[in-house]
Amino acid sequence: MAEKLIISNTDNYNKDFEFNDTKPYVGKYMELINEYLLYVVENMIIQDDTHLLFLIQRGVETITHCFKFLLMYTKNLDLTVFQCKKAVYYYIEFIGQISDTSLQHSYLQLNSKDATLFVYKKTIYDVNNIYRKSFTLTDKDQQFLNSISNIIVLFNSVLFHLLEKDRLEYSRKESIIRFALDKSNSVTYRLFNKNNYLLTDIKAELCLFAFQIFQTYDMDSIKYSNLCEIFIKKLRKYSEIDELREVKLILKDKLYNNESVSKSEELSPLRYINWILNPI
Repeated sequence: MAEKLIISNTDNYNKDFEFNDTKPYVGKYMELINEYLLYVVENMIIQDDTHLLFLIQRGVETITHCFKFLLMYTKNLDLTVFQCKKAVYYYIEFIGQISDTSLQHSYLQLNSKDATLFVYKKTIYDVNNIYRKSFTLTDKDQQFLNSISNIIVLFNSVLFHLLEKDRLEYSRKESIIRFALDKSNSVTYRLFNKNNYLLTDIKAELCLFAFQIFQTYDMDSIKYSNLCEIFIKKLRKYSEIDELREVKLILKDKLYNNESVSKSEELSPLRYINWILNPI
């Protein structure tokens, strides 16, 4: 089994993606990030809250790059997940050697970059160079990878906002991380349309647009999470691309309206989302 998970062996690279739906790929990515953050709870002992958040985010970005890079070249989900799990442990291991006293000013950036480079050397740098030089993607495969990437961006955006909004404190890191994961997972899983990954892609784009606007409003993480949950529930009833394009126009009209901020403060999350989507 281990032979089938070696990066340098091109026999382990698939010609085509194993699944036609984005959900298995994004689902495995989310499992990796969940595993990483729960591993952080147990093993990353950084007392400074700002440093802790920065290092957590750098770790997510490192794992994300490994995941997308390996998936693109190998189209092998099992290999990608196996190597990304190694990336999780390599990153935590490297950061574990850094003390709070060394994380001052420029040293924080330097040490985290070193950790990322260490992970890359142990994983993605092993992709076969000869294969890379002749590698090409079809338009269909590129579109499929873009769809996966867009959903990952949405998941990470919600996750990072919740971690930042709750001021990730070392003493409360487990409860904050678990809450952020629970909400990010819930929102993302509601996106999927198993019969049309392009539909999922458009919904991810709409959600990212709306959620990033919500992030600029002065509201706590509970209300933000509720808005995201309700928005995605409402979005599920639109099953045609033309309908979603109409939603996009309405969203831009409502969310760029000065009235949107006051409405978000005055109305309950449900009524506010209904106002946004009216007259859809």
